[in-house]
Parts: sequence; C-alpha cells; structure tokens
Amino acid sequence: MDIHNNTEFELDVIAGFKLLGTTVNKWRERDIKLYQHPKKPDHVISDGITFDGKLRVIADETKLCWATALMYAERGEVYISG
Repeated sequence: MDIHNNTEFELDVIAGFKLLGTTVNKWRERDIKLYQHPKKPDHVISDGITFDGKLRVIADETKLCWATALMYAERGEVYISG
C-alpha cells in the first residue's frame, strides 16, 4: 500500500486519537475515518483508504470540510457521498 501522510503525526499516534466518525467517498473511492485533531479543535485528521487497498491518504483538514459527515456521525450514522 502506498501511504501519503500529510500530517505531523505518525500512523500509530493517529490511531490513538478520538475517532469522530467514518464516511465513504465514492468519487475518491475511499473509506475514511475522521479523528479529532489533538492540537486544533476546529480540525480533524482524515485517514482514507481506497476501496482497492492500494492507497492511504492522511490529511489535516478543517471540520468545516467534513461538516456533513460529522453531522451524520453525531447521529451514529455513516455519510456516503457520491
């Protein structure tokens, strides 16, 4: 698997962050986990793996970018975008 970690955190550290929810992005063909950023309350760490398992992308992004997915997660649901 090719891994693109665009954050300052190691993968094993990210796995220990609070998981806020998951989402599916059909357009990017990824299953994505959203973790609370430990230093920036208005950010998340997104961790997405492609459906074929060949690529993993980790990024530091604003919660605003993931507002819909986070809203679904608060209700215990998974948001699936087209």
